[in-house]
Amino acid sequence: MKKRKNLEIKIIYTVIVLLFLVFLAIPFVNLLKQAFLGDGSFTIGYFKSVLT
Repeated sequence: MKKRKNLEIKIIYTVIVLLFLVFLAIPFVNLLKQAFLGDGSFTIGYFKSVLT
């Protein structure tokens, strides 16, 4: 019985982590990608314009 409960907890934990990745981490990575890529190449121009 205890092994089954541990398996259920691991499955629930895995589902929660996957939901986190889908709804939080992936959009955050896309946002960072857009922030550092301008005109198809790496740039920090967006940050430079905000900070100056």
